[in-house]
Amino acid sequence: MEILQKSNSFKKLAFIIPTKDREESLKCLLASIQGQEQRPQQIIIVDASEKPNKNEHINKEFDQLHIDFIKTYPPSLTKQRNIGLKNIQSDIDLIGFLDDDIEFESGSIKEMMSFWMNSCDELGGTVFNVVTDKPSKLFWPKQIFFMGNKKPGIMLRSGYNTKICPASKDLFTQWLLGGVTIWKKEVVDKFKFDEWFKGYGLFEDLEYSYRVGKHFKLAVVSNARVRHKYLGIDRKDNFQFGKMEIINRQHIVKNNPELSMILFFWASFGQLLENLLRSLLHRKKGYILRAMGNLDGFLSILVR
Repeated sequence: MEILQKSNSFKKLAFIIPTKDREESLKCLLASIQGQEQRPQQIIIVDASEKPNKNEHINKEFDQLHIDFIKTYPPSLTKQRNIGLKNIQSDIDLIGFLDDDIEFESGSIKEMMSFWMNSCDELGGTVFNVVTDKPSKLFWPKQIFFMGNKKPGIMLRSGYNTKICPASKDLFTQWLLGGVTIWKKEVVDKFKFDEWFKGYGLFEDLEYSYRVGKHFKLAVVSNARVRHKYLGIDRKDNFQFGKMEIINRQHIVKNNPELSMILFFWASFGQLLENLLRSLLHRKKGYILRAMGNLDGFLSILVR
């Protein structure tokens, strides 16, 4: 990784945490932040829960943190993040977006802030290193279908992206994970989240970070380690997930002319085959539902 010339003095950090009906996970996240040697100056929790969280109890339990609660409904990841941005303190230098099922390892925030302190003006965004991610295994069919590549953190011309975590060293990338991300305030002032994704936010972070990455450097900070509990997708949502795998990725390809629509359809056909193969190997209904969703996504695109 090339060395960035130091030119910045970032001091104040804020986290925006969209959440919905996950009070226990939220408490685990806040506990891991409160246990850090270096803490954010502001935390904004944008709550779209059907049953309201007990905010007064959370504030009392985590009294070392400056927490602002904002209630909104209906839930939308894009909308919740944009609401959080409108409530950032004016003196904040760096803005982070966190999923509510993340936990920080010891010293993680200090490592992240140290990276920013030694960065240059070209750096626009970073991610914490999600050490619970599984290392990438590149099978030859993924290369044939332009779904994978040995190089981490790149966007393929098909609109499919390669993994970035877990990272053994600091790494510059073309895209960033969304729920463990830090952005320079200048970036979020200039670039807004695409509210086209407000219905189903899959790949919203990929679209945003790839767009920003055309103008700023993006990086994974290997020593800023976090764990992701992967609460995941309900089985009943597998069909919709498979459908939006196709529709939302096609939206990204359509809006970035350097990407190829032909390669997108070829890669998405490979995605459909992969889900079918997984359903046979693992005997899980969820993969069949995802494959059916993939097919429905194709049909939705073709009849537009």
